[in-house]
Amino acid sequence: MNVNFGLALKTLRSRAGLTQEQLAHLLETDATNVSRMERNLQAPAFRMLLRLPDALHTPLSELFREAEQ
Repeated sequence: MNVNFGLALKTLRSRAGLTQEQLAHLLETDATNVSRMERNLQAPAFRMLLRLPDALHTPLSELFREAEQ
């Protein structure tokens, strides 16, 4: 199983119509962190994982399902 969290995050962010800057604001971080997560250079902090469903308007399970594809 190949898990690509970064690509899944980028895909769902794009579907939600958000820029990295907008998502960063919703996650209370900066765009550099979002960029690093999308490139799989940084894992999201637990608090960010909890905020992702609201920010992306999608269940967290969808993020992980997308990451497994």
